[in-house]
Amino acid sequence: MPSGPDGPQAVSRYHRRVTDFYDIDRANARLPEVRRVLEQLRAERLDLIALRDRLVAARGRAEAPGDGRTLVDEALGEAAGGAPGSAAFDSPRVLDARIRAVIDQMEAAVVRLDAWSVQLRDIEGGLADFPALVNGRQVWLCWQLGEDEIHFWHDLTSGFGGRRPLIELS
Repeated sequence: MPSGPDGPQAVSRYHRRVTDFYDIDRANARLPEVRRVLEQLRAERLDLIALRDRLVAARGRAEAPGDGRTLVDEALGEAAGGAPGSAAFDSPRVLDARIRAVIDQMEAAVVRLDAWSVQLRDIEGGLADFPALVNGRQVWLCWQLGEDEIHFWHDLTSGFGGRRPLIELS
């Protein structure tokens, strides 16, 4: 039992934010939608990393003496069809705006998962948990991109490392 400042305390049997619980069939039926959202998040994460790297490089160029570019030059370059990777297209201002747009899309995807009571655990690994009740005890049905359906579960405190086969769920 965990210990607090006033001595031992009981571990909560429920995740307080969860108000909707899945059975295995309902969770598996939700997987196509969850899969699309997780694939989108994974792709957007990679886009965000690439944009961040380009922003770091663009800021380095902007701080270099003799750059001479102005916001007007950047805008004209974009209007003239500045291609991704070109100096005009990679202005810090433009990259900041593109990063914000990707972050907004990612936040919307997370809100969608949250509305389904699906807990996003890892974008890169495509890991999500579905809350379930088994004999009055809350557990997480655990799923990862690449798996065809839900085969694993874990308790509230163990996470991915504590995944166990569904057959052991009782």
